[in-house]
Amino acid sequence: MKTKLPTIRKPEYLAIIVAIWLTALACEETNSNSPSSSETDTSSDSASADVTTWVGTGPYGIVSFVGESYFLGILNSLNDGPYTQKNAVEADGMHSIHYHNGKIYQPPHYLMGGTSVRVFTINANNTLTLENSIPVAAGSGPGPIHFVSATKAYMPLVVSGLIQEFNPTTLAITDEIDLRSYAVGSTPTAGDDNSPEPTTIISHNNKLYVALTQTLNDMQMGRDVVQVAVIDMVTNDVETIIEDTSRGFTMPSNMAGESGTMFIDENGDLYVHCTGSWGWVAGQKAGYLRIDTTTNTFDTTWEIDLSKFPLNVAGGKIDYINRAVYAGNGIVYGAAHVPGAESNPVDWVHDRIMSYVKVDVWNKTIELLPLPATSMYGAALTMDGDYLVVAEYNDSGTGLYVYNTVTETVVGSPAISTEGSVMLIRKLE
Repeated sequence: MKTKLPTIRKPEYLAIIVAIWLTALACEETNSNSPSSSETDTSSDSASADVTTWVGTGPYGIVSFVGESYFLGILNSLNDGPYTQKNAVEADGMHSIHYHNGKIYQPPHYLMGGTSVRVFTINANNTLTLENSIPVAAGSGPGPIHFVSATKAYMPLVVSGLIQEFNPTTLAITDEIDLRSYAVGSTPTAGDDNSPEPTTIISHNNKLYVALTQTLNDMQMGRDVVQVAVIDMVTNDVETIIEDTSRGFTMPSNMAGESGTMFIDENGDLYVHCTGSWGWVAGQKAGYLRIDTTTNTFDTTWEIDLSKFPLNVAGGKIDYINRAVYAGNGIVYGAAHVPGAESNPVDWVHDRIMSYVKVDVWNKTIELLPLPATSMYGAALTMDGDYLVVAEYNDSGTGLYVYNTVTETVVGSPAISTEGSVMLIRKLE
């Protein structure tokens, strides 16, 4: 494998590149540009009228940003707006939450040194009770959890280069997979890295498929390689590393663990979204690659380079997708970054640099959805049946919009207003 130090563009922004990873939020810092409660519309005037369309929706787990803090709360239904922080708890971060067997698992922000994954029980009145926690080493960087059963789950430790197997019922650690020997150095002979940065994990045919993000510095810049580890779920041994080094794609999947960043489709093929160092490294590509799970090899004849599809956005194109969900039948919905919408210097709060798109990986098409562009402070989405529920932080109001994927229409602008900007929303199922 040949690797090299990438050529960095926009060097004046490198001090805030960590903030780009998962919504570029200047995460735990005091920032006068951060949206405060006074900047958001929490009145019921902006709620949509036809509530009969919301029968059977929800519940949702929501991480929102108010003032200078993150909050984790529950929205029971799209009938229950506006959404406020009344029943929320302060969150340790915003990059991911996971739902399993009636409980919410929330890892701390992977770069902020948290020492436990908190486990919450959802009460009948939509409040949250801290039930227990899973201890993790400070600075280990717990990532997106993959649940296999009531007694088995896997959690990557991104910074440490390990994967912990644990029992979701007892929360006991039952095994550990060491991936540190697969870390790629900054040069072909360098030994200056001790983690391949494992992130998203999915299972298929008794195998774990683990995205190895292979970054230079804690998720900031990707090396010139795309790798996915294949692990036997019985022995927890690494069977092989699937890799692509020739096409310029980098940084498979991300810390959100959302289905659209790595998924098995109905044909048994594995699709991997590559983030391309968030557009910061000249020559690196963002888009989708495909793996044949019968041979565990990349299909070298197939790729989607997202920048090659002209769209009606500022500058005419997107680069990476920051949040994504797989809706089935080859369809991915995502919040895509529009580099042409950035000001100079970029204003992560007020620049409307995220647009929602529909990607058809079977037919290799990309479509801009009729939803307003939003800032990084409010670019999140979840599928709820035929509805795509998205977060918006824009001039029309801060809240949740609903896109009907069957009728291809938007309901509500917003459908529900929210206190603070929604950084993450998950249908709890």
